[in-house]
Amino acid sequence: MKAKKCKIAYVHYFFQVKIQGLYSTDNDVSISLDRPIKSVALEPDFSKTKSRQFVTGDERLLLNEKSFLKGNKTTMLHQGEGPVRNIKWKGTLIAWANNHVSYGGPFLIQPQTNPIA
Repeated sequence: MKAKKCKIAYVHYFFQVKIQGLYSTDNDVSISLDRPIKSVALEPDFSKTKSRQFVTGDERLLLNEKSFLKGNKTTMLHQGEGPVRNIKWKGTLIAWANNHVSYGGPFLIQPQTNPIA
């Protein structure tokens, strides 16, 4: 059933990102970070991909993904314009809102590679 693969992500106590299944606890993720997080977004079809990419926002916009040997790989996409308050990820585009721009990127995300601005 398709609904069993639904996942949600949320910020828990500002320093943790939790990714949980709506109908199952299989492969739930809890990541502690060293900075307060203001926003988070999952890649489309997060539960179906091997990369398990998600984006977090604080003073920077960071792409996080599952890495084969290192566990979790982080790539900075943007910084320097204030806190990232909202993130939307649709298809291969990520858009965000902060204090200085109302739309952010967009960034084109290619599967299993670094972002292209």
